[in-house]
Amino acid sequence: HINRSPLAGLVKYRYYRPGKFIPAFKSHASEINEKNFIGIENRSFKLMVCQITGFIARRIKCWVDEGHMLAAGEIIGIIKFGSGTEIFIPAGSILLVKKGDKVRAGETIIGTLPGD
Repeated sequence: HINRSPLAGLVKYRYYRPGKFIPAFKSHASEINEKNFIGIENRSFKLMVCQITGFIARRIKCWVDEGHMLAAGEIIGIIKFGSGTEIFIPAGSILLVKKGDKVRAGETIIGTLPGD
């Protein structure tokens, strides 16, 4: 699974956390599986992307480091052979998607800040 930057901005934070490799669809997989955190911010927005391994997907590749300037939709990494990805956005953001919507990497706008 290829991971893309959800917004244009600067990589301000990157942290790798070792962990287990339970199936990514399990509700607690995010809490205990291997993860890579990527904090991205621009003038008006900060968010965190988390690459999470799974039972079979045991290799996270991240191609960006702190200080890297990203374009929206730019490829930032890959999780090999099945995985999960989480995006944490600021409280108060206006979500433009809802549960069950199909989203497309590099195309779907997930949310905005009020006034943007």
